[in-house]
Amino acid sequence: MINILGQINLMLANLVGKRKSKPVVNKNLTVNQSKAQAYDKILTRQEYQTKFPNFCNDNHLVCRDCQSQDIKEWGLTSRDDEKRVHSCSHCGQVLWRSEK
Repeated sequence: MINILGQINLMLANLVGKRKSKPVVNKNLTVNQSKAQAYDKILTRQEYQTKFPNFCNDNHLVCRDCQSQDIKEWGLTSRDDEKRVHSCSHCGQVLWRSEK
């Protein structure tokens, strides 16, 4: 369980780290609040399809980085979380977000 949470934190840190400006850190935020802020910056499935139309084949989305069709889905803060993050199983790229 700790390993999966570490991977989630790393993916979210990588996502936030791709911004050009240094993020403002609010030390009063909890870990879940920080994850929620990062989650809001991830594209929705519809936004992903619109922004990357070449990576949608017969209504199946593929990774924009490595073109893998193996996409995993996980909860933002726990396995049963309503907020879901979809990422590539091959390269780890965070692709889009959804809600149950």
